[in-house]
Amino acid sequence: MKRKWLGPALLVAVAALPFVARAFRQETVYQVTAAVAATREIRSSVLASCSLVYQDQAQLSSEVTGKVSAVLVREGDHVRAGQPVLRLDDEGYAAEVTQQAAAVRQQALQQRQQALTLANQQSAYRRKEALHRAGMVADAMLEDARYAVDEARVGLKNGGEQLRQSEAVLAQARQRAAKTVIRAPMSGVVTSIDIKPGETAIASQVGMVTPSLMTIANTGTMLVEANIDEADIGGVGSGQPAKVQLVAYPGAPLSATVLQIPLSPKRMAGAPAGVPGGQARSYPVRLALSGSGRGLLRPGMSCRVEIFTTRAGKALTVPLQAVLSEAETSARRDADAGDGEARVLVVKDGRLESRRVRTGESDDAQQQILSGLRAGERVVTGPAKLLYSLKPGDAVSVQDGRLS
Repeated sequence: MKRKWLGPALLVAVAALPFVARAFRQETVYQVTAAVAATREIRSSVLASCSLVYQDQAQLSSEVTGKVSAVLVREGDHVRAGQPVLRLDDEGYAAEVTQQAAAVRQQALQQRQQALTLANQQSAYRRKEALHRAGMVADAMLEDARYAVDEARVGLKNGGEQLRQSEAVLAQARQRAAKTVIRAPMSGVVTSIDIKPGETAIASQVGMVTPSLMTIANTGTMLVEANIDEADIGGVGSGQPAKVQLVAYPGAPLSATVLQIPLSPKRMAGAPAGVPGGQARSYPVRLALSGSGRGLLRPGMSCRVEIFTTRAGKALTVPLQAVLSEAETSARRDADAGDGEARVLVVKDGRLESRRVRTGESDDAQQQILSGLRAGERVVTGPAKLLYSLKPGDAVSVQDGRLS
């Protein structure tokens, strides 16, 4: 009798196993952070590193090579345009001037001698010409006298050219000697002195980077110089507003406006001469500062600048991290997906729903959503390592305090 009931009981137990397993199996609930899609003002921007510079400044270099004999100013001194600020040892250049001056005097004496020779030959020619008319001098002797006059005339002219050449060499020597005194090219303040007496100043040359001797600046105007990448320079225009955050004063951003945009990229040190930018791929854009606090600024201070290139106005936005790239989720991408399309994960009744969206402008924190999402819907924003592994239908729980 017992054996009759054993078979059916086993069949019932086997059939009930899936229901029992489902009852005891617990579904995974993922802990996520989320944000609410809302209407906010959005402005596209370009971020770049920058530093503070004076609007007008000059870095002095030497046009001749020589040992520094005296530095005539100190850092912080006010100087006038043309004022001597540094002197090089001019002993060698002075000797060159003396030598060339002697050469000029020698050429002048030779020219006087050639002038006397010409006068003497002309006098001899006139005497022989008179004798020739009297039949006392042959034609050949008269021709020789005429040739001697022409030769003396050419010699005098050649001596004049040599004298002018010597005078030009003397002028060059005097110019080189004068360049041993380095003068301020502009009125301003000496902001740095980069050489000391006894050190050698190297003459600057085209295509060769030489160290600066001294920097003079007009300290009345401070600018921001930002290195804008070539990928972003197309969106930057004169007059665009910007925010500047200095490392020295965190939490106190300054307002600025784009002032100058160069046509060529910044040339790196050692880049080939004649090649714009060499291998550089950034453009030194200058911005004018506005607002208060500029009296605390110093040249060379490092900072970050955000230039606002476009303004989208009020728009439906979500945090940038909530927008998932279609390229990174190609398994879910349709063949007819258009440009500017991505997806977000929407939290609805404790489960995820994958939503295709069309994106617009963005700033450093928010992404504009043109279609595919409604205001008030919650989208998953993290954690980042989990975002691309979540699937539609997954159960989620939004962490407290992380919903905005």
